[in-house]
Amino acid sequence: MPEGPPAPGHARASLCVDVCDGDDVAAAERWISHYEAGSWLAERLGTRIDNPNRRPGEYFVHGKLLFSDNFVQRVCESPTGLVHQPPQQLSKLLLDTSAAPCG
Repeated sequence: MPEGPPAPGHARASLCVDVCDGDDVAAAERWISHYEAGSWLAERLGTRIDNPNRRPGEYFVHGKLLFSDNFVQRVCESPTGLVHQPPQQLSKLLLDTSAAPCG
């Protein structure tokens, strides 16, 4: 949690959860992506996120301009750590039809 007062007109919130449950997938993860955290939270709220394009071990870092041709960077999870691939423009990444770029 950042120190000091929040900016004028803003509040500060924190989501703290106990991930020490042995049956909890989050407890066994070394890294947790925003997608995984969202799926975990959705499950606890009684729903689920269904992403037919999801590939296990593949994540993306992207800019904040969601409706433009951003540069995105594929990040692959491996036994030795996270592997950051070179950034690509979204329009070019969508044309990449390789079956398993992280595998």
